[in-house]
Amino acid sequence: MPLSIFILCKNSNTYINDPSFKENHIDKAGAGVARRFINNLCNYVDIVVKEAELREKNEVLDIPNYVIFRRETSAVRTCFDLVEYCLDLDLPQYVHDDPVFISGYNAGMDLVFWANVKFPCSLVFGYKPNISFTGSRFLQHGAI
Repeated sequence: MPLSIFILCKNSNTYINDPSFKENHIDKAGAGVARRFINNLCNYVDIVVKEAELREKNEVLDIPNYVIFRRETSAVRTCFDLVEYCLDLDLPQYVHDDPVFISGYNAGMDLVFWANVKFPCSLVFGYKPNISFTGSRFLQHGAI
């Protein structure tokens, strides 16, 4: 199945289809980077849908599960894949599976998502960061 990238144009409901993205980037990346990027991008889309479902149901995750969940909603994995691609690297999968690498990788994602959670611009657009929502729910239930 050909990979197409759709971009939602600001202030309209039109989409731009860019099939050249696969040709210009995915096909030029190393096999491992390309596979990880596509998998991480698909996982990101799935987890953002799950995040919307949780918000709609007014469900709040406990802190350990929230941290794991939030790592995935930050799209940092795809950014790390793009960095690897831009540096013309294709790290072998055993590197990505190494516990020390995973620890550093998770720390990098945590730095980004914790900073993003507190990003005030999101409030301008009416988006309430999950950690504030989660914290207020814990306060309501006397958990903290």
